[in-house]
Amino acid sequence: MLKYIFYIFLLVAFSGCQDIKQSESQVKVFGNNNLFKNSTKEAEIKNRLEIKKLETQAKVEIAKIQSNSQLEIAKINSKTSKDIANTDADVKIKTTKLDVEALKTKSKITLYIAIAFAVVLIIAIIVFYLNSKKNRELKEKLHLKEMEHKQRELEEKRLHKMLDLIADGKISKDVEKEVLLTMTRSNIKLLS
Repeated sequence: MLKYIFYIFLLVAFSGCQDIKQSESQVKVFGNNNLFKNSTKEAEIKNRLEIKKLETQAKVEIAKIQSNSQLEIAKINSKTSKDIANTDADVKIKTTKLDVEALKTKSKITLYIAIAFAVVLIIAIIVFYLNSKKNRELKEKLHLKEMEHKQRELEEKRLHKMLDLIADGKISKDVEKEVLLTMTRSNIKLLS
């Protein structure tokens, strides 16, 4: 871009210089041919020459100003592009850091949830084990009491049968004494 601005500047400057040279050559030719013409025409030509010089200088100055402004615009655009690129890079870096932090936080939360779940599961297993153990012990006690109760009932039935046999007189007196002693002992055991 600067290259094109430089070419434009040279073209304008060169065309301005040609206008000045042409005006000077016209003045010389005109001056040699008409040395004796009136001075007003000479002054008019000099004024035109001065105007041409001023116009050329103005064109050169305008070209310089335009090229400087284009150069400044190019610098500003370049700086703006760099700033935008830097800002984009910073935003991407910060976004990436935030994403990484979010993943770390998410993995920590997942780990904490897994640990909490494992602790709750272990506690549930322990409670279930203790409850089932207590139930087994209660069932064993109930079973033992039920067995003792059945044994007492059987013992009572046997005693009643013996008493019925003794009352009917189907057992001899010697055996009867022994049965009564045995029954007394077993009654004492049943009561205690």
